[in-house]
Amino acid sequence: MFETGSVAIGDVTYPYRLLPPFGERPAAGWPVVVFLHGAGERGTDNERQLTWLARPMAQSPLRERFPCLLLAVQCPQGAMWVERPWADRRSTPMAAAAAPALQAVQKALATLLTRPDVDQDRVYLTGLSMGGYGSWELAMRMPETFAAVLPVCGGGDEREAWRLLALPIWAWHGAADKVVPPERSRHLVERLRLLGSEVRYDELAGVGHDSWKQAYGAEGALAWLFAQRRSRPRPATQIGLRGWSTDPVAVLPAAIGPPTIGADGELGDLAAAAAQVWQGALGATAPAAGSGEPSITLRLEPESPHPWRVDVGDRIAISGHDRRAIADGLAMVLGAMAAGELGRRQHRGSSARHPGFVLSLQGSAANATAAPAIARYSWLCGIRWIELPADVDAAAWRQAAGVFGIEVVPSGTAIHGHEWESPDALRWSGDPQRLPSLSALSQWHRSPNKLIRIQVDLDPVVLPSTLPARLLVVTCGVPLEHVPAFGRLFWPQ
Repeated sequence: MFETGSVAIGDVTYPYRLLPPFGERPAAGWPVVVFLHGAGERGTDNERQLTWLARPMAQSPLRERFPCLLLAVQCPQGAMWVERPWADRRSTPMAAAAAPALQAVQKALATLLTRPDVDQDRVYLTGLSMGGYGSWELAMRMPETFAAVLPVCGGGDEREAWRLLALPIWAWHGAADKVVPPERSRHLVERLRLLGSEVRYDELAGVGHDSWKQAYGAEGALAWLFAQRRSRPRPATQIGLRGWSTDPVAVLPAAIGPPTIGADGELGDLAAAAAQVWQGALGATAPAAGSGEPSITLRLEPESPHPWRVDVGDRIAISGHDRRAIADGLAMVLGAMAAGELGRRQHRGSSARHPGFVLSLQGSAANATAAPAIARYSWLCGIRWIELPADVDAAAWRQAAGVFGIEVVPSGTAIHGHEWESPDALRWSGDPQRLPSLSALSQWHRSPNKLIRIQVDLDPVVLPSTLPARLLVVTCGVPLEHVPAFGRLFWPQ
């Protein structure tokens, strides 16, 4: 039933099998599934790679239910789809070029996609174990090709997760997996969610290194996979500002005051929860929405081109595709307002105007993969400039920071003639476990009439867990006892 073929990369020949489709061809053509097998199916017999997904897809009922072209290239013994140790709990950077075995898959797929009977908008990618690693990386290298990705018990370089933001992804992993640690999937999923992706993730309690049985089973993800179609990438989160400064500390709280939140019935619990968090963060009760028009309104807009959007005018309107998106937008707005309120309290009665903070990112901290998350943190914490090394391509940073009105400048740039101050306590580098404690930072006081430079040289993988609380304490003067509540405001689970 399976057709046979091969491709050559250098001196090595890689055999593959191709499952022909079943039934009458759809008008748009046949969907394609690219399947990457695990380490146990390596070889040259052009047979073992069919063990798990491929052979079941050739049999009833899957053959009739999901007719498709299925491509299964075989990786030789001793080789890997991704030449990285899969048992490590931490990732290593993605190589500049794909491993030869993965290049063979790219070459075989390129040939397959020249067929006139292929639906170019329904090309799916999945793999298990070693093939889970291959799925993550192949999607990162050619995200425009695939309509969806189903990686199972794999892992990859979360620094490159930004490449996947336009792709539907459903990752699976066994919580008891001793071969590929579940942290490898978790880290990628956490990074994607941090960047705004709606990635799905199933971590199966008590399941070891065979979660593909559930992922490809009757209650698994195949129906979801075949329902996806490639579309143009949706725009990223958008902040609509009409005549307002984008400095939340200076503007939002003073103009709007304590929030009153109005929402449709199905979003009413979000409004109530936000009021409780506001009280916990500031020690003051947010007024309930009364008969007047609320200062913040929440609105579901499933057809909006943006995952969530904040429009700031006389009042604030937060809209989004679903409850989670709206909760993210609401957390951002309330975080900005709360930070601004604390900033005003700190400076009340003082005539000194602090010109602002510069976040100076050095070394690996300037990796563009962190730009969307760090731009959001910076805006929430009142950072007005981000400084990058002169040799860094700043395009991605300008795009991410521009959404929030933050200016990106090269190192050494004079900013509006202000003097600089770079306290030793605000130079954060090396081991993230040895950063200054929050209590130590709370003892540091800002100097009026000088720009304060916060220098960070940390791997962007650890930035989200180390940077935000420290920025809150330093830039907004958040009392230590309120930091956990602010975590709920700024970074809801």
